[in-house]
Amino acid sequence: VLGENGRQRGTGWLVLGLTAVMAAVSAWVFWEDDEHWRSSSWLVGSWTCLSVMVAYVCTAFILSWPTREGRYPRYEDLFRHAWDTVFIVLLGLLLNAVFWALLLLWGSLFKMLGIVALNQLFSTDGFIYISSAMVFALGLHMGRDNDRIIGMLRGILLTLCRFLLPLASLIAIVFTFALPFTGLQPIWDTGYSTPIMLCLVAVNLFLLNGVFQDGEHVSGYPTWLVRMVDLCLLCLLVLVLLAGYSTWLRIEQYGLTPSRLLAIVLALVMVAHSVAAIWAMAVPKRQWLWSLRVSNPLIALLSVALVLALYTPWFNPLQLSANNQVNRVLGGKAQVDTFDAYTLRYDLGPPGKRAYDALLAQLEQGQVLSEPTRQALLARLKQVESDKAQQKPSA
Repeated sequence: VLGENGRQRGTGWLVLGLTAVMAAVSAWVFWEDDEHWRSSSWLVGSWTCLSVMVAYVCTAFILSWPTREGRYPRYEDLFRHAWDTVFIVLLGLLLNAVFWALLLLWGSLFKMLGIVALNQLFSTDGFIYISSAMVFALGLHMGRDNDRIIGMLRGILLTLCRFLLPLASLIAIVFTFALPFTGLQPIWDTGYSTPIMLCLVAVNLFLLNGVFQDGEHVSGYPTWLVRMVDLCLLCLLVLVLLAGYSTWLRIEQYGLTPSRLLAIVLALVMVAHSVAAIWAMAVPKRQWLWSLRVSNPLIALLSVALVLALYTPWFNPLQLSANNQVNRVLGGKAQVDTFDAYTLRYDLGPPGKRAYDALLAQLEQGQVLSEPTRQALLARLKQVESDKAQQKPSA
């Protein structure tokens, strides 16, 4: 995607640096250690998704680096590359889909004639990996060389953002002002309030940035509609704080889990965006929400740093969750009869297994808890292994 700009102003070093960081984190997540199972399904799945976000944000900065003015990339370039990269990648994926559809058609036609060699070739791993990578790279090259098409698609999406932002703002405002009449208890009772409210906040922030664009264009809204969006920004902060508090209540009641830790991190990022948007609204400058040109890049880099920190040995969500679960039951915050030993043993990866084994050893040696409680917890831990053994299919 960089093309001939890859050698300009040290851009190549940024690419190598990003590659090294992504490779190091991926190696830590996927590689197995002496126990042969360090990687867990949650760690692998979450990193597979969040690594796309990290690469996307960093790519926008790297693409904007050759044309920077002074020390920092221009916001206009960040905006353009951030939106264009999405369509360029989609073009690569679309070309891949059409390519494989034609190959399947080709193979099916020859299969009717009794020739299966093509199908066998198309199904080999080597052919799949090499051809898919080549076609995807060709799609990226085509997207990069067709600025007019990509610009047209970007313009269509930004037009949709301008149309949908008032509706999304109205939804957030109505929901927020309904809370005093309904109370917060229905939210706490759902068990899934955090993702819903975070999605509502994320959609509004996405549409808001689509309307704001690079800050050089007016919104095109009448004054009353701008004021409604401003009111929505205040509501977004309320909603994201409620989402964070809802997750905190779950942690207090049931302990820390990797998903709840990730929800807290996402809530912190949303709080930063909401506060920055309110500040941009309250302190008007050259244009409406002008200071987002400063806050958006900083928050984006902060988000990348937070995500990368989660996938290090020092802030491993599995390790933090395992420690929290054990400390809760030993400290009396969690009842022995409701302690989720299965999650500790089988859902928190190797850190959970090590914490489980250490807790089991302490209980058997009588080092923790009083006698009745210790025996009850010891029985619960052993029951987990017994139930798991019974679930295994017989040979």
